[in-house]
Amino acid sequence: MDYWSKRKIELDKSLEKDEELLKKRLSAYYDKEQTKLEKEIASFYARYGDNNILAYRNLLVSMEPEDVALLMERMDEFFVKYPDYAKLMPVRKYIYKLNRLEGLQYSIYLQQQEIGAVTNEALTVHLAKQAEKYGKAAATAIGHGTIFNAVNKSVAETFVITDWAAGKNYSQRIWENANKLAQYLNTDFAQGVARGDSYQKLITNLKDRFANVTRRDAFRLVYTEGTYVMNEASIRVFEEQYDEYEFSPINDEKTCSVCSSLKGQRFLISDRQAGVNFPPMHPYCRCSFMILLEKTVKQNNVANSNSKYYNNTDTNIPVTSETIESLKNVHIDGLNEEQCNIAFEQRKRLLREIKNMDTGIEGSVSFNLDGSEISPIKVGTYGQTGIYESIKPYYAIHNHPDNGVLSPPDIYKFLSMKELTGLESVGNNGKICAIVKSSDSNISKYKNYLERELKQYISENENYKTYSFELLNEFSKSLLEEGKKYGFKITITE
Repeated sequence: MDYWSKRKIELDKSLEKDEELLKKRLSAYYDKEQTKLEKEIASFYARYGDNNILAYRNLLVSMEPEDVALLMERMDEFFVKYPDYAKLMPVRKYIYKLNRLEGLQYSIYLQQQEIGAVTNEALTVHLAKQAEKYGKAAATAIGHGTIFNAVNKSVAETFVITDWAAGKNYSQRIWENANKLAQYLNTDFAQGVARGDSYQKLITNLKDRFANVTRRDAFRLVYTEGTYVMNEASIRVFEEQYDEYEFSPINDEKTCSVCSSLKGQRFLISDRQAGVNFPPMHPYCRCSFMILLEKTVKQNNVANSNSKYYNNTDTNIPVTSETIESLKNVHIDGLNEEQCNIAFEQRKRLLREIKNMDTGIEGSVSFNLDGSEISPIKVGTYGQTGIYESIKPYYAIHNHPDNGVLSPPDIYKFLSMKELTGLESVGNNGKICAIVKSSDSNISKYKNYLERELKQYISENENYKTYSFELLNEFSKSLLEEGKKYGFKITITE
């Protein structure tokens, strides 16, 4: 059994323990909130009821000023404690217009939003922890453990908040569940009062709804999102060196027919889609995937091609102070003026860093197009480097010691990364090559074109790696020029 297989068994056991601990914490919290709801409704019956029965007409009276003040106070506390969720609260002026029934219903709504906020934050911490653990283990399995840097925050967030299931992420589902339960509880309460239900009967119905729905929805997310994150965090690392994965169901008595039918089937990593050919396939799914580490799957593939389909060290030159000083603020087609200014500053910053390293080292830097975040400089090795990813549209710059344009592997990677809007190579001599996505870009067709062209090029030129740098660089330029026909913006300085 290889390192990854052994380590994954350990990680899966650790994940199960973490999930059980999270479930216990959430369950205790839900019990506490359920008791609070029961006390609030009991107080409501005591104030406005007669012989444990509420008259519907009594609830249509406007809220008492002191009740309005208490509700406003709770709203303010929510704003302070959860400022990111303030948009969930209605306009304050409407509170003064509520009747008694609406006031209680809004109080129930507010409680569900508070529960949603607590659940959301607890699950975020849990999932980010799992993303880091599985990502680190996968990096170690392929020999990158020492340079993995513990899955930085922005990358972990990318795993965690991706809209992977029916266009929604887990956070959106939490709020959806909170609103749904609030609606159920409020409808149950209003209908119970209209029927003349006693306090005991009404509270029993509400307790069943609260206990069953809250826990069921939350625990389903804990399990299902855990499966998504553990698989996605690790396969993103393997994607750097491998093309395919094999679907691997749990293989026990609980395994469903959908997952069983996919056992042993192999798919391109770039074609993975959770719920279609990649786990989780359904709620509570616990399936995974296998990567055969003893087999190098990436061979003559565009996305790898031996890290760089050409890497002629004879053409590598060092970065000089003169090059940095002579850099000009070039307009990158597809970026606005402010974005070009940021790119200019980060281009210089990167070359200053590379100047102090051995000739041939590549590095990268990236920034969000809205200017909200600029990454640290990521230093790679001879002929290759990674980039810091973002959950927002971003632009990445990396240096080419050989001064060549973007290579086919560069372009292919760029097309495969959803939020990467622009990719640039800056030569150690200051020359720039950039590709930027636009609203007219046809990513799938351009990707297919690249695959066809490179396979044909390699089949017709078996000794292509021995060709001159100039010939191979011209081939790359022709691929970039063709990209314009597929709606991409291309900038190349001479």
